[in-house]
Amino acid sequence: IILVIIGMALNTLSLHWSALEPLQNFHLTPDLVLFIFLPALIFESGLNLNAHQLIKDIAPVLMLAIPALLFSTAMIGLGIWWLLPLDLHVALLFGALISATDPVAVISLFKELGTPERLTVLIEGESLLNDATAIVVVGILLGITAITGTSTDIALNAISEFFLVFFGGAFIGLIFGFIISWLMTRFSQETSAILILSLVLAYMSFVISEHILHISGVMAVVACSITLGIFGINRLPQDAVEAIHETWGFIAHICNTLLFLFIGMLVDIDSLLSHSLMILLAVLLVQASRASMVYSLVPLTEKIFKLPHITIGERHIMFWGGLKGGLALAIVLALPLDLPGREIVINLTLGVVLFTLLINAPTIRPLIHYLGLDRLSDEESAELKRSLIDARQNANHLLNRFTHYGLLSTANHHVIKKKTEKTLDLWTPEVICGDEFRQLRLNALRAELNELKELFRSGVLKQYVYLDLLAELRRKQDSIITEHRGNTKPQSTPQANYFLRLEETLVKWLREKDWAAGLLSSYQNKRLSSHLMHNIARILMAEAALEQIKKDSTVDKKTVASLMRPIKIILSFSGSN
Repeated sequence: IILVIIGMALNTLSLHWSALEPLQNFHLTPDLVLFIFLPALIFESGLNLNAHQLIKDIAPVLMLAIPALLFSTAMIGLGIWWLLPLDLHVALLFGALISATDPVAVISLFKELGTPERLTVLIEGESLLNDATAIVVVGILLGITAITGTSTDIALNAISEFFLVFFGGAFIGLIFGFIISWLMTRFSQETSAILILSLVLAYMSFVISEHILHISGVMAVVACSITLGIFGINRLPQDAVEAIHETWGFIAHICNTLLFLFIGMLVDIDSLLSHSLMILLAVLLVQASRASMVYSLVPLTEKIFKLPHITIGERHIMFWGGLKGGLALAIVLALPLDLPGREIVINLTLGVVLFTLLINAPTIRPLIHYLGLDRLSDEESAELKRSLIDARQNANHLLNRFTHYGLLSTANHHVIKKKTEKTLDLWTPEVICGDEFRQLRLNALRAELNELKELFRSGVLKQYVYLDLLAELRRKQDSIITEHRGNTKPQSTPQANYFLRLEETLVKWLREKDWAAGLLSSYQNKRLSSHLMHNIARILMAEAALEQIKKDSTVDKKTVASLMRPIKIILSFSGSN
């Protein structure tokens, strides 16, 4: 927000100060945004996105990214066409480009305040996908004027082109992501090579998709970054992983800084004031369409797909956090120069972008606080209490050592200890008694997760075993948290996995074929090897969980014993096998 204001100030000063006159010759071109800034920003977001949570919430994310954006395009476009002197196809173009969200300021605030991760994934996931949708829709709308035929033919052509461009980009991104992930494992000890490959992946997937294949470059970058996060990052050394995240974080920070500064420099205040009434109408239409989509489609998606509840407070943030940014400006600047009403559309876009940046963004923090979304959850409170108990023990141990070696007098020892305990007591939250048992289970699962990651890093487990067990641990964690939140409906027995059922069918069919005997023998050996790796990993993970439970000093022995009993049964059963 400050960068936008600085850009506006520089633009105004350049008109009256000769030293800044060269700034008047600067123009933020759409190619600069689309081919330099956009791939970097999308790649960094996709790389850091919680892919596990995104897959669980893919239905509402896709609902907001595709149907919601299309409805928003129609609602805003028709409203603008009715209220302002613009042709229908131009009004629809404005509706499409302004419907995409750019939650950079909101996401950075979420990270600072520690809001629920699910809310972050919903808003950031929607933004990643609706950027691609907006670009595709604008391209289709610009091309529709050149299509001849009946309205039915035009509609069918537009729908088929949308699916081809959108999902074609995702498919190409998946392929590039798998290839570069494999190459990175070949250079796992060369951090510089890994960083160069990640840069190549981000820009190569975008440029090849957009320029050569004429499909969605944004979807290609989204797909390849998420693929790299799931299948590539996990197989790299920890120092390489940290280098990738630090490098891309720095690149995204530079791109965001320049982009918002340039947005401010684009603003012509006199022109905006002359179109202020039109801009106000556009802002009201944009906000109304956003509200209607969030408050209707999100709960509908929950019911259809039987998803965990998205609270009304989270929906308020999803509505008010739908900021507009650089993508809208890049698209509007790329519109043909001879497009009727182009200047009006540019001013409307700038006005709406500025409104969301200067009004919506600064008020998100007090709204989050008012809704209580920045408060600690029960799990976080219990974890904080545990950490403070450990901190108290470590502080006492350090004070005793200093006193023992004569570095601290007994009097000062007591003074410091009293002040330390008083400070820690102020921070210690109240935790409900029943929460301690749940927290103990979550701590045990965390110990299992750390052991699993260590086994994978050390090469004991193959990636498919690691990902399988990782998904199993996350399902257990989700189950514990869901039980606590009151979702105590008896769950139906899960059906056998479709892949397992297909596997059983194929094996039964191959058993009847003589020529498949060798193939089946090789397959059964690999399957047995996989089962052994799973069991070995489970034994070591259970041992790590037991050690964690024994170390926990915050829970009574009876509770510890009740939690250790099933783990010991698993260990004894695995040992006998």
